[in-house]
Amino acid sequence: GGTPSHPPFMAMLRRTALFTLPPISALAVGYGLLSGGGEGLSFFILVLMAFMVPAAAALRVGVAVAHGFGAVATSGIYGMGVRPLLFMALLAALWGTSTLTLSTGLAAAVLAFALSALGVWLVVRKQVPGVDSESASTATSEQEAEWRRTGLILMLTVLFVDEFPATITLLAGLVLSSADLALLAIALRFAFLLRMATTALVMSIGPALSGTLGAGDENTAYTLLRLSVRVNAALGLAGAALLWIFAEPLLSVFGQDYEKAANALRLLTLLPLTSAFFGPSLLVLTIVGAQKAILRVTIIGLCALGIGVLVGGFLGGLEGVSLGVVAAFFLWEAGLFRAVRREARLTPWLPRALADGSKQ
Repeated sequence: GGTPSHPPFMAMLRRTALFTLPPISALAVGYGLLSGGGEGLSFFILVLMAFMVPAAAALRVGVAVAHGFGAVATSGIYGMGVRPLLFMALLAALWGTSTLTLSTGLAAAVLAFALSALGVWLVVRKQVPGVDSESASTATSEQEAEWRRTGLILMLTVLFVDEFPATITLLAGLVLSSADLALLAIALRFAFLLRMATTALVMSIGPALSGTLGAGDENTAYTLLRLSVRVNAALGLAGAALLWIFAEPLLSVFGQDYEKAANALRLLTLLPLTSAFFGPSLLVLTIVGAQKAILRVTIIGLCALGIGVLVGGFLGGLEGVSLGVVAAFFLWEAGLFRAVRREARLTPWLPRALADGSKQ
């Protein structure tokens, strides 16, 4: 943070975007041709896929810059609220005019990303002085290397946390039919809502936990972790039970055919339960600065996710993909937990949190 570091950091971001966005957009179009070529994706859809990349990147970077430079409220509002609400409003408008198709739905998604990105950057320019100013000062190569390493780690963890429905849908598109992919996308959204609720609860202790660990106050840190794990487990279990019981009625809101995703949704409710079982390992590792451990575990987890989705899809279709996803997330959470025990010498998981009179 700090105003003097804004110009070099923002200059590095602009250079990185210039060299990475074009090839990533090309990969998105290539994926569209590979996964949808047999069903005849239109040129318009491929163009929208190409524009989705810079629009989503602009929003993601804007939210991260806002958070990193202290505009936490702006980060939360635009990262979690504005874009989904805009997207839902646009879809409702299209549905009301009977013009909701794959092309118009994708266009609504791109527009929601673009408008949200414009909004967050306008607010960032007002709330973060000097963020867009020019300066003769430049970052050292060591600083830029550290920034990019941190960005890589954050990007990979985002695939598992903030964007896991999109990550799984992208992979599943290679093995599932369009009909099953639509069912999976809806089931993932319900699981995502529950997982985000439990994740938000865990993140709420972040500032306090960071302060206690930084001050060496181990007893208070244990108390915070124990309380977080217990409440998170209770919320995750209650939410999973509701989704398990009411899977069919909830899915039928989107149409009777979507009830076919009920078993997949029930399997995916294991995701927040897995996170609750192993505790806030990712948060603890982030606080203690164990970026290399996070990177190693996340790379292994992403490889497991790819294998689980592809193999599960070939062998078991929609339910197979769901099982593969659960197995990969279990491996990732277990790996993070093991890293916490090694790097921070803490055991923030449910069995120890439930043990009376134990530090964890």
